[in-house]
Amino acid sequence: ADFAPALRTIVYRSADSSSAEIYLTDLPLQRLTDLDDTLGDVSGTIIHIVIFLQPRAGRTPIDNTACNASIRQIILSGPESGVYGGGGFVVPSGLGEARMSASVSGATLRLTGKSAGFVDALGPSRVAGSFTAVNDQEQTRLLTQRLVQLLATVMDVPFMKWGGPLYSGTTTMSGS
Repeated sequence: ADFAPALRTIVYRSADSSSAEIYLTDLPLQRLTDLDDTLGDVSGTIIHIVIFLQPRAGRTPIDNTACNASIRQIILSGPESGVYGGGGFVVPSGLGEARMSASVSGATLRLTGKSAGFVDALGPSRVAGSFTAVNDQEQTRLLTQRLVQLLATVMDVPFMKWGGPLYSGTTTMSGS
């Protein structure tokens, strides 16, 4: 299954020149940042990317197995939710500036947590795309609080040997 959400909010914060925390979502920001809102009637996605190493030309190995970022995708479907986790390679430009752009490649995700009634329609997936994010410390802080709240509501999914195709879905991100 292919999945390409219409991302309306893309924000980030950076504590230094080598790392960043980024949120991309198609959900209304006002709903996400109201921590008293249960979100039980919304459907959409939140993508959370943490760049932990800024690639440097000639000094950072870049191949199809390289990884410099962790990626989580939370899918909300009414009262149910699923969390996909993994990693990949993110090449940012303008890190620390008012706006930064980035491309994601070689990223993979698998279901790592879910509510009792969540149905995994993606399966193990690849993630690719590009985006431009606004440097917004406050919105990123509020989205981090929401992420912690959402993660507390899901049960871990034990890693199991996958008997089907290695990747059955694709998430494509694009936005500015």
